[in-house]
Amino acid sequence: MAKKYLTFEDICALSLLQQAIQHEEERHRARMAEIEAMKKTLAALQVERAEIERNGYRLFGESIARDFKSLTLRYSGHMRSDDVRLATALLRSGWRVIDRDDGPYPSPTFRKGRVNLKISCTHAGALEKAEQAIATSTAPDITSLP
Repeated sequence: MAKKYLTFEDICALSLLQQAIQHEEERHRARMAEIEAMKKTLAALQVERAEIERNGYRLFGESIARDFKSLTLRYSGHMRSDDVRLATALLRSGWRVIDRDDGPYPSPTFRKGRVNLKISCTHAGALEKAEQAIATSTAPDITSLP
């Protein structure tokens, strides 16, 4: 049986409670479809998870989404100020930068194996700071993982 999508008029005819429930069911359905589409790539990322954590960053599944244009995973992060720490952990774990995306809010893309991971940075220069930390061989602070 095909899923019936509600028209604007159908939605307006619903009570506010029914509208809220319908909206949440649609959001949940879309996220579950997105997770299903990411299943293989998430399994490959899971293999890398322990090493990333050893290098100073803990990944969380709810912060991972599919990039709109490709099979790349997007990681929005738990704490926005941790973009340098995440980039440093990825570089220390053997990930390489395949796209620097040098905009005002850069989103560099890393690759390891068949996994592409784009991270959202809130600070310009986050990737450069991570690369500098690698170059100066500063050890990661693993005592305060998010």
